[in-house]
Amino acid sequence: MQLRKKLAVIAALALPLTGFAILGGAGVAAASSPVLTCSTVAPDPAGIGAVTFNNGAAGIYLNSNAGQAAELLDAASAGATSITINKLAITGQKFTLAAFASGGPYTVTGDSTPGSGVVTPDVVAFTPALSGGTLAKAKAAVTVSPTDGTGNTTLFASGLTENMDVQVTGCTSSFGAILGVFSPTQAVITGTSAVTNAATGLEGNPGVLTATITWPTIGADYTQPVSTTLTFATLKDNTINLGDFVIHYAAGHVVGDYASSKAVLPLNALDAMTVCTQGELEAALLGTGPDTGVISEGANPLVVCDGGTSEAYDSTSEGGGLGEILTAETSTSSSSTNNGADGTPVVAIWAIQVDTAGNVIL
Repeated sequence: MQLRKKLAVIAALALPLTGFAILGGAGVAAASSPVLTCSTVAPDPAGIGAVTFNNGAAGIYLNSNAGQAAELLDAASAGATSITINKLAITGQKFTLAAFASGGPYTVTGDSTPGSGVVTPDVVAFTPALSGGTLAKAKAAVTVSPTDGTGNTTLFASGLTENMDVQVTGCTSSFGAILGVFSPTQAVITGTSAVTNAATGLEGNPGVLTATITWPTIGADYTQPVSTTLTFATLKDNTINLGDFVIHYAAGHVVGDYASSKAVLPLNALDAMTVCTQGELEAALLGTGPDTGVISEGANPLVVCDGGTSEAYDSTSEGGGLGEILTAETSTSSSSTNNGADGTPVVAIWAIQVDTAGNVIL
């Protein structure tokens, strides 16, 4: 037996390496594409948040939603004051409907999203009532325009990159336990995806996610697993359930060690969040506003905002960042219930600390 292989067997019997299980073949390289199933997802301990935007330099603004092309999911008749479309529109935005063009543009007064899945219906209430036509059939084009001067247009950054940095643990191999071969019981997944600068952008189906899987380092006498690429590019398989805000990536491809064509990454995004108020951002980004003195200009929102690593204001009584977002997003008024811990309105999500929503398959 070669000395290197003999050392591997002796070490396996005497002292299994931290973070690894004794699973399958004579070395990582000899294990041809086992399926790894991991039971736990959490933010990467070495990262700045499970999901951030522009690497923590920007956030998703609640009252920010750019215009878009949509279509009717149900027919609409003259006199209607609500329609159902396949995109999201927020209060204050304007839209046009070709069959009723002479009566528009129409102004959105509110919307609700009762469904989930590949097509998320948005029931849009508006004023005035549809006029200037008789009937618009399902799939008729609806053009949603950005508003002007109402605060619902894109703020601070016109386009964002969503950055994911999570650690999966509790991984086991489909090859089972065979003496002398090590299979990782954990890994770090870091990736990027394009996202619109709007809270409503988080409510749409996930886009393409391109990521790197980094395996832990094992002892010098063993073949090291190298970083591999992970891509979720089949959009129809990437879904979100707005009922419990579970984001589900599927049909992913892993290239390299532990290659796979059926990777799955489910994430529960209804977890802790870092959210920023108007006062906190004004102080941190501009050095002005009511929070000046408590928050210094140039402060990192991931640190000082509500739910941050060292928040400037104690948000416990508001339920932390997640509690503030849920209150603000479900409130039907513009009262103080929309305010954060500093007493100013909650305006942006700066980070999301996702956790497990089912088994991860790599």
